[in-house]
Amino acid sequence: GIAAAFGGACWIAEAIYGQNAPETGVIRWWLNTRFIKRPVGRFVMTCYHKYGRQIAGYIQRWGWLKPILRPLFNLALKRGLAAAG
Repeated sequence: GIAAAFGGACWIAEAIYGQNAPETGVIRWWLNTRFIKRPVGRFVMTCYHKYGRQIAGYIQRWGWLKPILRPLFNLALKRGLAAAG
């Protein structure tokens, strides 16, 4: 599916923006192709692959989490857009 096309899953972005939203695709691409190349990115992505699906479930269950996590994913979106240039 879409996750495979961009190199991985992005469950939290899907919960925040929507599964097929352009924002989700940009974030997925940046996290799985650019951010993961950095040592901190590998650490974050390892944690994400372990806990991301569960956190996305919490977002869907408790909508108040969405505005708390959105600024972090907006930053990933901004960096993804800049990298895609």
